[in-house]
Amino acid sequence: MGTGLACLMISNKGFPHYYPVIYYPFLLTGEIFQWWLPFFFKRFAKSQVNFKYDIRFSNATKLFRHYEGKRTPDTNHSLLHLITVLTVILVFIDRMD
Repeated sequence: MGTGLACLMISNKGFPHYYPVIYYPFLLTGEIFQWWLPFFFKRFAKSQVNFKYDIRFSNATKLFRHYEGKRTPDTNHSLLHLITVLTVILVFIDRMD
């Protein structure tokens, strides 16, 4: 995360200019695969990763209703994903001029 932020502060061309354009969409893709696909699709909710969900996030505040056996993004992750989407949009606007 720090490398992406440092690259956004550097205005030169080359690697620091295009690293955020690659990194942040890759980060967003991981967030979608880990949280939103299991939330929306039952097939993804059956993955091995979901077995410890109830232990780790059972007391977390959620913006969406939790269904047993499905991974529901808690409020912190929902806001983090929203910020990541906004970052991806702003990076593309800034770097692809």
